[in-house]
Formats: sequence, structure tokens, C-alpha cells
Amino acid sequence: MKKAKVLFDKGKLLIQEGDWARASEALREALDELEASASTAEARTMLSEILRKKAHADSRMSEIELATGELEHALDLSTELKDKVGMADALRGLGYVRILEGDAEGAMEHYRKALGLAEGTDEKGLVGRIRLEIGNVHFYKYDLERAKEEYGRALAILKAVGDDAELARVYNNLGEVHKATDDLEEGIEYHRRCIELSTKIGNITLKGFAALNAAECFIKMKERKFAREFLDTAVVCLRDANDRIGLANVWRIYGIYHLAEGDAEAAEKAFNKSIAVARATGLSNSEAEALRGLANALAARGRITDAKSTLRRAIKLFESTKRTKEAEEAKGALEKL
Repeated sequence: MKKAKVLFDKGKLLIQEGDWARASEALREALDELEASASTAEARTMLSEILRKKAHADSRMSEIELATGELEHALDLSTELKDKVGMADALRGLGYVRILEGDAEGAMEHYRKALGLAEGTDEKGLVGRIRLEIGNVHFYKYDLERAKEEYGRALAILKAVGDDAELARVYNNLGEVHKATDDLEEGIEYHRRCIELSTKIGNITLKGFAALNAAECFIKMKERKFAREFLDTAVVCLRDANDRIGLANVWRIYGIYHLAEGDAEAAEKAFNKSIAVARATGLSNSEAEALRGLANALAARGRITDAKSTLRRAIKLFESTKRTKEAEEAKGALEKL
């Protein structure tokens, strides 16, 4: 059990740094070390926690089926042990993988169960993290006021418990809300806070996400020099972390940047890179967003028939994941072509 604990601690540190592949490997070794001899309640509690951490790393690499199996195993173990914290965290993890699949309602169902369990424990940081992720579901559904409310609750809790890693996530997500409402300077400020905090704790993945989100704000503000600087930072961070969700997004934002620069050919290449990453990892929402951008690049190059076809593909994907607002916007764009 001692060796498993050392490997577990290594895996947790690598997760904090956003190094998903090495974290998953260390945690797999911890599971191999512990699983065969996990006969005591203490060992089975640790086994559940290792499974939950490994599932997080695997989900960040878009290994959704693997992560789901690990979380269901963890939930069974924690339920058997009557460990409310473990049960809540496993349910939170299942909510996270559901939202990655585009299932907002399924995600919310898991999060509500998780919150009910977590609020009956002393783990306030877990309550804050669940609140943050409930905010993400509202943001996904474009209910921005409710998203902001949940992020605000999470912010207060996570500040109180001193959880810098999750606090950095809240800053990034609040920046996203402000970007969505065109409060761009405020959005950039939150992303800067996230970058500072994630740099302090060594989380290159979160730093990369905050940088690409800040870049999009700068593009909207027509400050493209700053946008390019932040994009270049983002792609280095997300490549180093092998975060495919992030890479799909960063190539899409490069596409938006090139369109703003008037270089439709470079934009088309960037959007196609985003689509390839998203499709290879089953990220339907990311693929749909990149397809919508690609349609703009194709239209800018005078390829109207191809642009229409691309928008129709985007609409189908948006509809398949119940992103009604995005589907309607894409239909409006299609009518204008």
C-alpha cells in the first residue's frame, strides 16, 4: 500500500500540473499495485480515490468510455463503504464526462446528487467544485445569469478554503461569462488572474485555456497583436499538456484570428486542424464550432456551396447535443449565404 500511496501522490501532482498522460500512467501503476490486495476499508477508500483521479486525467484526454467505467467502479466502492465524500466526487466526475459528451441534463442530474451528498460533509472545497461545474452546465445552456451566480458561490467557497487550482478555474470561467456578454475588459482581467494563479501552481493546461480565451477577447476588441501573443502561449501550453480538448479550441481561435486578419486561406487550415482533433477524439461540440468557423472561411474565399454544406453539418451536430441557440444561429447564417 505504501508504494501505491507514493504513485498516487505523484499522479495528483501531475494532475495539478495538467500533465494528463503522465498522471494517468502513474495512477494506473498505483491501481495495479493496490487493486489485488485492497481488502481493508482504508485500501478500498484509496482505490476509489485513485480511480476518480485517473478518470479525470483520462477524460481530459477524451478517453470518455474509460473514464466512465473508472468512475462507476469508484462510485460502487464508495457506496459500499458508505463514504459520502467519495460518492459525491464520483457523481461529480460522472457529471463532468456527461457534459463533455454534450449531455447537459444528464450532467445536471449527477451534479445535483453530488451536491446533496457533499453538503452533508465537511468537504467545503468539494462543494465549491461542484458549484463551479453546475455553473458550467448553465453556461453550456447559455443561461449566463445562473452560470454567474453559481461561479460566484464557488468563488466564495474556494477562496475561503484556499483551493488555488479550482479558484483559477473559476476565474477562467467567469472570464468566459463576461466574454459572452461582450464585457471584454472584465473578461480579460479574469483570464489574467487565471493565468497568474495557474502559473503559480504550475498548471500549464489551465494557463493554456485562459490564454486562448483571453486571445478571443482581444480579437473581439480588434487588438490582434495581443491576441496572437496569447494564442502562441496557449498552443505551447496545450501541446505540452497533450490536452486535445484545448488543442481543438486553440486551432479554432487561430482560425478566427486569421479571418480577422483577412487571411481566409490560413483560417481554413486552422479550422480544419481543429475539426481533425475534435473528430478524432469524439468532441461533437468542438467539431460543430469549428465547422461554423470553417464555413465563414469558405464563404470569405467565395466557396459558397461548400460553406452551406459545412454549415449544415454544424447544425446537425449542434442539434444532436441540444445546443439550440448555436443551431439557430447557424441556421440564420445559412439563410444569409
